Amino acid sequence: MSEATDRANMGKFEMSEPVTDYAMKTYIDGRELLKKKYGEDMLEYLTFHVRKKAPKPER
Repeated sequence: MSEATDRANMGKFEMSEPVTDYAMKTYIDGRELLKKKYGEDMLEYLTFHVRKKAPKPER
């Protein structure tokens, strides 16, 4: 049984302070743009991958 679903651990978890997850922000922002462009139905069956951009070369 998962530690998170074990009844013996009820009340033994705490939530951290919020942090900005930039990958999640990119994902949500991107889905919103695509929803406006193509409609919500299109998003129901698609999966999107978020990856860190390659660093720009130094000059």
